[in-house]
Amino acid sequence: MAVDVVVGLDVGTQSSKLVACDVDGAILAEERVAHSVSRPRPGHFEQDAETVWWRDVVALLRRLADRAELRPQALCVSAIGPTALPTDAAGSPLRPAILYGIDTRARAEIVELDERYGGPEGIAITGSAISSQSPVPKLLWLQRHEPEVFAAMRRWYSASPWLAGKLTGAYAIDHHSASQSAPLYDVPRAEWRQDLWAELLPGVAVPELVWPGDRLGGVTPEASEATGLPAGTPVVMGTVDAWAEAYSAYADAPGTAMIMYGSTYFFIANSDRFVASNRFWGTQSVRRGVHSLAGGMATGGLVLDWLAKLFATDVKTVLDLAFNSEIGPDTPLALPYLTGERTPFADPDARAVLFGMGLDTGQADVCRAFVLGLALAIRDNLDTIRDEAGGGRDYVAVGGGATSLPLLQLVSDVAGITQIVPMRTIGAALGDAGLAAEALGWATPRERWNPTERVVQPTDGRKAAFDPTYARFKNLYSSTRHLQQDGLAVGRSPDGAPA
Repeated sequence: MAVDVVVGLDVGTQSSKLVACDVDGAILAEERVAHSVSRPRPGHFEQDAETVWWRDVVALLRRLADRAELRPQALCVSAIGPTALPTDAAGSPLRPAILYGIDTRARAEIVELDERYGGPEGIAITGSAISSQSPVPKLLWLQRHEPEVFAAMRRWYSASPWLAGKLTGAYAIDHHSASQSAPLYDVPRAEWRQDLWAELLPGVAVPELVWPGDRLGGVTPEASEATGLPAGTPVVMGTVDAWAEAYSAYADAPGTAMIMYGSTYFFIANSDRFVASNRFWGTQSVRRGVHSLAGGMATGGLVLDWLAKLFATDVKTVLDLAFNSEIGPDTPLALPYLTGERTPFADPDARAVLFGMGLDTGQADVCRAFVLGLALAIRDNLDTIRDEAGGGRDYVAVGGGATSLPLLQLVSDVAGITQIVPMRTIGAALGDAGLAAEALGWATPRERWNPTERVVQPTDGRKAAFDPTYARFKNLYSSTRHLQQDGLAVGRSPDGAPA
């Protein structure tokens, strides 16, 4: 007997995931494919929209089409973002997409845009300072370094809007993704700044603004042939993966907050009021009338992957080594900034430092130092978010790293926070399925889709015990920052790019 399902699909930094859920939220199909990130130069992170994003979507939907007992009623796609993908007027990519804030190539353009449109007045409109998180400096980088691409550009897409357009033919972007494109979007007014668009991106069409969860259109005959989805299947607008993940774990309402333990660690605190920040990103949330104050480290799971590669092992073994004895104030100290940092300070020149080694320091000590460094960097972000957004919060913990209870306990102890862990912690695709179900009017209580599995409480007295270590951590960055900047400046061209 055939069963009606909604389909959620998420294209992440390192893999793409699909889930198909019935009306009760039960997952009846779950698929995943892995992919890679291209790093053509230091500080450059790219993915090819056709051979990575679209290839994954087609592969996953083809697998679903083989399940004749499942009848897709609607589809929603989220993805990494914000990204800078220039295309022609038909939406065909002109080059690989430039990824989100981990790509730091446009430092000169960031300075120029900030001088013209930044400062307190600009931040009050855009919600955040202009940084590597915004795709706009990267599009202007193309104007300087790839002028033929910039001249041919007729559309700009982030990842999930491009995939939605590939399925439906629509040229639109969700309000959340748009709100991360400083200085082009006015967050309090929820609209494009048309004068700046014409000035900065002349000849580039302005995409329609829609909200995550809005129906965008139906699957075109061409997309149907490629994917196996029936033509006309409703496609619902998705958003950036972190916000789809927040939706999956009920961290999308005012007063809720989330930590996403992914390739990079990400933080969202939601409010019914707009909070602008020069250290974080004040954005639209998934819901109309809800605002987010968000931040993201430039690393996270990437540090664990690096340690696994360094020691010729896997991430599970890295965590086992780190926690084979207690992590405490006497653990060697590491700054985890392997590829700069995004928040709570924007410093593309920040680099990792390992401090306090001796003759007896071994693999386990190095793993322990960097895992502690990640926890301290999380505290640095959460303390600053609390200063700016106000109030104490419990945090929903999601992402692949949330499956490690020792890691969650360390973060709760170091930061002094309670973390709520849902049953399904890798949930951006699940959040997409939920948005599709909501668009269809399926009235299943959301708590049945992803109930709470555990609550991680801070151990009494542990945060205070880590206070001196936290102070040393912050001092280690401030004390070595000038040395790192001086070292990286050697061999850099005048525009800030590697020579």
